[in-house]
Amino acid sequence: MIEKMSKRTSQEERRRILAARARIGRNLRALRLARGMTLDEAGRALGKSAAVVNHVEFGVKSYRPTIDALALLFGVPVSRLEEEEAVLTVAWRSPQEAAKP
Repeated sequence: MIEKMSKRTSQEERRRILAARARIGRNLRALRLARGMTLDEAGRALGKSAAVVNHVEFGVKSYRPTIDALALLFGVPVSRLEEEEAVLTVAWRSPQEAAKP
């Protein structure tokens, strides 16, 4: 779940949200790199800048529409982006392997 923080968010909750953002970002970066895409290419595919994709990958911002679009681009459900092992298993399959039933 991708959550926003407010001034009233507790320190523990902030840590949890930041950890989730970082995990999602690492997974998106792994998926992008596994497909041999640059930040510019991923940004262009979404109609966004490379900087926006970079911010999501490094957990600086959690732009939900961008996360949704990247997950769709890489063929991974958003719900799996927090499940590091599952996403990385998908990420490192070649396009030919991914196309097999």
